[in-house]
Amino acid sequence: MANKRSRSSSGSLAGWLFADLAIVLAIAFLQSSIGFSDALDDDGVLPEITTTTTTTAQSQYSETGVSIEPCEIKFLRVPNLNNNEEIKANVISKISEQTNCSTEEFYGVVLIFAGNADTNDNEGARARAGDLCESLFETWVAMKRLSTYCEGFKNDGIDSDYFNLTLFPYIPNP
Repeated sequence: MANKRSRSSSGSLAGWLFADLAIVLAIAFLQSSIGFSDALDDDGVLPEITTTTTTTAQSQYSETGVSIEPCEIKFLRVPNLNNNEEIKANVISKISEQTNCSTEEFYGVVLIFAGNADTNDNEGARARAGDLCESLFETWVAMKRLSTYCEGFKNDGIDSDYFNLTLFPYIPNP
């Protein structure tokens, strides 16, 4: 009987902990948002709003965030994870086939899904995805080790020689 009470008590505490965390995050969000009074000038009057359009050419991206519209590469075949140059050439070739992707972009987040349909080896698939991350870090200038997050996952829908990549490009600073 005591064991049942301690289980329900710990479950209840977890719920309260989650609720407390949600309240703290809501308060932090509300305090960090900009209110209407922040837009008023020193006299308490809303300044006149004017629009200006400027165009500047930037030679480099100022890494300010990643796009919410990823570039997706489906069924990238990689039979040999040790041939870095061939992997890079295949990735660039697949990107150039896409209309919403560019080989000129830098990528901030790269999600790699390794095939697992024929082997059912979850850990092996994640390891192959991690190896592909490392290979791309070593050879491809669009992924920088210090500023790109790369994570490997498994995909039960494709065979082990294939990978699906989801690439989120950096958004240049306007």
